[in-house]
Amino acid sequence: MLATIVIFYFTIPGIHHVLFDGSDLSSGIYFVQMQAGDFTQTQKLVLVK
Repeated sequence: MLATIVIFYFTIPGIHHVLFDGSDLSSGIYFVQMQAGDFTQTQKLVLVK
């Protein structure tokens, strides 16, 4: 199963926090991709309930 959650916004440079609510998702491995300009980083997120 593929779950896609898109949070897309423009903001000023700095440190930002995003609250992830996985209550509607099942336990498993998810991938988070962050992009800023030409920079892209993908991280693995493990959700355990």
